[in-house]
Amino acid sequence: MGTATNRRWLVLGLGALVTAGLVGAGAARAANEAPPDRPRPSSAAHEASISEVADRLTELGGTHFAGLTIDREHQVIVSHWTQGIPVSVARYARTKPAGVAIELRENAPYSREQLADAAGRVVQSEEGRAAHVSMVAVAPDGSGLEVDVEQDVPDASAQAAIAAVAGLPAGAITWVPHRGVKTEPGVLR
Repeated sequence: MGTATNRRWLVLGLGALVTAGLVGAGAARAANEAPPDRPRPSSAAHEASISEVADRLTELGGTHFAGLTIDREHQVIVSHWTQGIPVSVARYARTKPAGVAIELRENAPYSREQLADAAGRVVQSEEGRAAHVSMVAVAPDGSGLEVDVEQDVPDASAQAAIAAVAGLPAGAITWVPHRGVKTEPGVLR
């Protein structure tokens, strides 16, 4: 090898050492600055993993499944159940799939199926049309329904009538007033 080639390898080698030193120092500094209990920012790949785990939990859900809430900041999925968490779900949660923690809770007053049926009744009812209901969503924690209306929130008697159609207490329905978008009535599950 000639002198020019040796010089190039020396420059490349020193460049690599300097770069490694800077990266190593930066990583060490970052590790010292970020407390271990602080959540790490999530990457697009991790976001996809959280979605895949949520989809799998939904697939494993049964009659007592109420829904999921996702805490992306702390990378935890909370799976809500009315009772009797299936063994397959508990086993899956213990594996911490894709590094995602799963918290199982038997705290939901209603299953997703019960709330979806109630939402369908509201959307199809005369009371729902009279109150200008534009959409009904199932609460992801199984606590009730979120009812969007095209106009102002209906009065107490109309709210009570819609709660009766849904088969839920009035307190299990959250009312969302007009958002400026007129749509055909629908149900979100």
